[in-house]
Amino acid sequence: MTTNFPSSIDNFTNPTSSSTMASPSHSAQHADVNDAVEAIETALLDGAPLHVDDANERVGIGTTSPEVPLHVEGGTDASLTAGSGYLQVGETSGDNIVIDSNEILARNNSSLDTLFLQNEGNYVYIGSNVTGTRSTESLRIQSGIRGQLPSANGSNQLIHLYNNVNIGYPTGWGGQDAPQYGLSVYGAIDSGNPIISGQMGTAMTSPTGDTILLFNEFWENQGGITYSAGVFTVPIAGKYRITLNPFMHGSSGNLRVLIGINNSAPANSSHYGHCYASSGSGYRTLCLDSIVDLTANSTIRFRLYEGQIYNTSSDRFNQFSIAKIA
Repeated sequence: MTTNFPSSIDNFTNPTSSSTMASPSHSAQHADVNDAVEAIETALLDGAPLHVDDANERVGIGTTSPEVPLHVEGGTDASLTAGSGYLQVGETSGDNIVIDSNEILARNNSSLDTLFLQNEGNYVYIGSNVTGTRSTESLRIQSGIRGQLPSANGSNQLIHLYNNVNIGYPTGWGGQDAPQYGLSVYGAIDSGNPIISGQMGTAMTSPTGDTILLFNEFWENQGGITYSAGVFTVPIAGKYRITLNPFMHGSSGNLRVLIGINNSAPANSSHYGHCYASSGSGYRTLCLDSIVDLTANSTIRFRLYEGQIYNTSSDRFNQFSIAKIA
């Protein structure tokens, strides 16, 4: 409801009659003033969208039943669009902060802006049951941090820890307030890096010639690396260490094993790693070990390019591992 007040109190209409304040005799003006004040109180204290709860000293915007000193209802989700949100502080054409029922958004003329917390103040605590104060803590997060993995150039870093960082040190532990290393961790680290390891098992019996090697015994598989018919697929990008220890058949002549990335049959001229032994070397275990940068969903294959690998149902060697290391 919009209230348009007259330019002069003399022109204000007596709510109990059709006359204005200037018309009654002097003796009646006292009663008229009381009536006028009551009319003003009705317009201000019980109006909408602004409601003043004088008895409880509360103000409601969009509600006639404010439950706190300032109670705002009836807004929209805060966004970069002008007019959105429940409460705005600052000019729409410049820096402003808009708030809705569960969000605080910093804007600059309908564009993204930086939100500062305690820029010139004291510490910031986030989370439930945060206790204690420490002079060295600018930010304490009680319940942990979850962030986005950085891109190759670091442009998508949601969390950036600068300079030396201590993680997991108990209160009072020596040196916790002055870490000596880029990252110092107290306790074990669960990196969550994908890893799979195992051996050829009974998947193949002494394979020979030109073929993709198969495996059917797996000791460890965590983090989402999948395997099917000789093809390993990694779930996330990163540096992977790929190892294979093929056992050379004594009468096989030369032995050459390759690693293939994202192709069905890695060629001898375009492999990412290989091991080789010349004829006459006899039975021996070789070592194929390579570190490769992989994108998400890259595939890995081991190819027997030349010679013969010794493997039977009772003598199973030929162990492998694929692990994300960075």
